[in-house]
Amino acid sequence: MTARPQPATRLARGMLALALGGALGIVSTAALAVEFETEHVKGSFDSTVSLGFQWRMSGTDCRFVGNDNGGCAPTTGTLGELVNGPGMGATSNPDFNYLQSDNGNLNFRKHQLISQALKGNHELSLRFKDGWSALGRFSWLFDPAVDRTDRTPLSSDAKRIAGQDVTLLDLWVAKEFEVGEMPGKVKVGNQVLSWGEDIFIYGGINIINPFDLTRAHKPGVQIKEIVRPVPMASFNLGVSKNWSVEGFWQFGRMNFRFDPVGTPFSIGDVIGNGQQDAFIPSSVLGEPPGTVGDPGTISNGAIIPAGQRFTLDDLLAAGTVVPTQPTQNAPSANQFGLAARWKPENINAEFGFYYIHYNDKIPFLAFVNDPSTITSNPFGLGYKLQYGKNRDLFGVSVNTMLGDWAIGGEVSYRPRDGVGIDPTVPLEGQYCAFCAPGTYDGYINAKKWQAHVTAIYLLGPSGDLGWLLRGAGAAEGTLLFEAAAAYYPNLDRSGKYPILLPNYEMPDKFSTGIVTSFNLVYPHVFGSPVNMTPQIDFLYDIHGTSPNTIPFVEGRLAVTPSLNFEYLNKWRASISYTSFAGGGTNNLMADRDYLAVNFSYSF
Repeated sequence: MTARPQPATRLARGMLALALGGALGIVSTAALAVEFETEHVKGSFDSTVSLGFQWRMSGTDCRFVGNDNGGCAPTTGTLGELVNGPGMGATSNPDFNYLQSDNGNLNFRKHQLISQALKGNHELSLRFKDGWSALGRFSWLFDPAVDRTDRTPLSSDAKRIAGQDVTLLDLWVAKEFEVGEMPGKVKVGNQVLSWGEDIFIYGGINIINPFDLTRAHKPGVQIKEIVRPVPMASFNLGVSKNWSVEGFWQFGRMNFRFDPVGTPFSIGDVIGNGQQDAFIPSSVLGEPPGTVGDPGTISNGAIIPAGQRFTLDDLLAAGTVVPTQPTQNAPSANQFGLAARWKPENINAEFGFYYIHYNDKIPFLAFVNDPSTITSNPFGLGYKLQYGKNRDLFGVSVNTMLGDWAIGGEVSYRPRDGVGIDPTVPLEGQYCAFCAPGTYDGYINAKKWQAHVTAIYLLGPSGDLGWLLRGAGAAEGTLLFEAAAAYYPNLDRSGKYPILLPNYEMPDKFSTGIVTSFNLVYPHVFGSPVNMTPQIDFLYDIHGTSPNTIPFVEGRLAVTPSLNFEYLNKWRASISYTSFAGGGTNNLMADRDYLAVNFSYSF
């Protein structure tokens, strides 16, 4: 085989689609507020403090672990043969991707306590009599269990986010007004702005706010902790009886926050707090496992004494380190959007029309070829995170009532969506990172369509599904359903472009999946003042794998049954079990099943 590195850099984008499974089972509940009022202002302050625990419930699957670390990851991929010709599968070596993805998997064993999170959310809301209002919200977290790793210690940067964190969420001021007797509102500051009709599945119109995946994987998480408010100025204005307009301008950068490297749900060692260098595996060099590896790999004795764990200095001396380079950020003040909403007089429906100019909030991995300054490997290669910029989105949506069902739908179009590529696979041509000094982008652009259909049904005794309530003996319930499909009409799967998936198979032009959530409410269970709500959440990617694995990986499945208790609208407790399956070796969460227990108090 050709002795050259294959830093294929599994895209961190795969983490996003997996995050939903980690956050299934969330029950959004309102805290009881402490209210106050003076001559000029009316306000409330509410808090929720929770204590939650998580245990890992599945063992490590060797397919997701680099061979140098005792895994059984494949060492050839389809992409290499498509790009470089028959018999060249080793030029796309998935072992590199899994070596850069296994720290979190190896740090925590089956049945280990992986989270012991004490956290709080606090919110101050103010409303003044002259139309002004303000909101401030912050969250804090202390989790000592996340630092009890089996293999490699967390860096101080990773601990800061995963174990001891204080995060400012919303912080805005707003002014209500009238223009020609039509209502309007302007809001400035850190805020959440939701457009479109999607509920669970990412990749549609609702892309203004990024997610905090670190918080999404903590027990007892609330939606307000996951969706990251961004600094912006927004407005909405009624322009007639049937039309209204909205808009925003974002004046600060805010991206996705990924699980810190080495933490229980981290599936990338090259992104997130604690980001580390990439490392060339032994399989790329044609050597047996343990010849080299990453920090923590047990040596086979070829370079350092057998049984000793490699350090970064050992691997630098061996020349197998692909160092991280400064992140290539997108501009911070070029994102904006406009929306118009129309409510026809004779139709029980609302239509929305959208345009958003935005930057990617999830990075790709680019490569730098610079032998004059990069000497930690013989090829002069480094990697860096790279955010695409100046994207455009056009969308339409509709919501209506069909009987007792609230139905929503949307279609969005991106003329230039980012599709991840691996510049280390080609042996020649413009995407060959080894061929000449320079910077090689981690993505190409492709047209993308995405469509969503959503349904919400509130179960009551007299509704269409009243028979279900009566049969189950429940008082009420909620059913949420979403189906979505992504389509890349011009996606070239021939090998002309080295399109990247973790296992170096090819993505599909068309992919689709569903998510559903269903619960029943039993008030005063067993004659007590406690309300009980059993719930089940289900995610299934039915057909096709999307480029970047967002939003779908064919066959991927996540199921979360949970049991939730509430007392006096103050005390809450829950227990849930999340199981991941399917999706082959593109589903890097397939071996991260977990059990969660949480207790909270609102005041």
